[in-house]
Amino acid sequence: MLTIGNDNDNRGCGLDFRSITKGVIQLNTYYHSLYYFLDKEFLSTQEAINHLGISKQGFYSLVERGKITRVRKGSAVLYFRREIEKQRKERRQNRYRT
Repeated sequence: MLTIGNDNDNRGCGLDFRSITKGVIQLNTYYHSLYYFLDKEFLSTQEAINHLGISKQGFYSLVERGKITRVRKGSAVLYFRREIEKQRKERRQNRYRT
């Protein structure tokens, strides 16, 4: 059994290779599901602009008027995908109104 610990200490720290591998797999699964959630529910600034097909100035105007919510965590800035899709739908409907 592979143990991790001081070479002079035969007891190790009680962790074997299998438990470490299992922990790493669980952590990778957690990060993968978190990444999937963020990708599914949020858009970056550039993704939102591209999705709406408008200029940066037009996009930031929508944000400043409260039409789109900005979510910040540290230096990360994200926008709710549903709000962007709602704006896109409204823009399309307004375009074809007579």
